[in-house]
Amino acid sequence: MRVKKKGKAFTLLEMLIVLALLGTLIVTCSMKGLEYLKFYKESNATKEYRRTLQLFSEYAQLENISFVVNFEQKNGKTWVKMDEKEGLSEKIFSSKILYFEKKIKEKKICFHADGSREILDQEYE
Repeated sequence: MRVKKKGKAFTLLEMLIVLALLGTLIVTCSMKGLEYLKFYKESNATKEYRRTLQLFSEYAQLENISFVVNFEQKNGKTWVKMDEKEGLSEKIFSSKILYFEKKIKEKKICFHADGSREILDQEYE
């Protein structure tokens, strides 16, 4: 016959169950956290994209010129390319590297002198 000890220690089975529950809880929370982080990054990239388009519109209006901006997709990012032939030089911006952390559907946008913009080429999904 087995005699029970009156100590307050966990048995091995109880410890394994507690560790399994903690592991499940940690994995679940980290997955939710990664989803939130991804959503947060996409939200910030969208805001940055809209602010940049607004900046281009204001610049066109301020300088009273029309110009075209090209967008290239590489490695899940959207790179901004300004074409001198179409009215705007890269030299007007202090940063030559300009990209967004998301893929956008526009490929080419014309910014008019009145501050409006027109999508010239777009990728359809």
